[in-house]
Amino acid sequence: MSSRTHDSPTRGPARRLIGRGFVPTDETILFDRHPSLWLVLLNAGPAIVLVITSGAVLDFLASLAQNSMYFDSFFARPLWARLGWVTLLIVALVLAWAMLDWVCRRYVLTDRRAIVIFGILHQRLAELPLDRVQNVSVSKPLLPRVLGLGHVGLASAGTDGYEIVWRAFARPDARAREVRKAVDAGKVSS
Repeated sequence: MSSRTHDSPTRGPARRLIGRGFVPTDETILFDRHPSLWLVLLNAGPAIVLVITSGAVLDFLASLAQNSMYFDSFFARPLWARLGWVTLLIVALVLAWAMLDWVCRRYVLTDRRAIVIFGILHQRLAELPLDRVQNVSVSKPLLPRVLGLGHVGLASAGTDGYEIVWRAFARPDARAREVRKAVDAGKVSS
């Protein structure tokens, strides 16, 4: 009995999960992936820091107005009491939204096209036929690079930017090589 990895070429059940059957049955799926789970923290992190900082400052100012011995009472209370339930609820909602974004984001490479599917309330799907790919780039901003992540961008001739961007990919160089290999294979067969 052979076990199929998440990245192995498939024609079966995974096809139904991608854009409701968007990939034609005569195409082989080379990989079908979510971005790295670190994308949840990369997307939610700045908002969480802002919410926690704002909650702490507001609590500090409110307590300072009520109590001249603020520092002793502030640090004696547990974190949830210092920041307040509202702040923690907002943090939970921000994390839930970032997790939902991660669940709704898919990166697909077939033997004929590259596809990105994303969006929570409004799902968007973009594709780029591999025979039109002129440029494959890898970008590694500092924080994602520290986590071993990067972004892979694909562009065709005559475009101002990248038509497909796969964000927060683990091993982005390997993924870019896979795309180049698929592009080269398509050029040889045509």
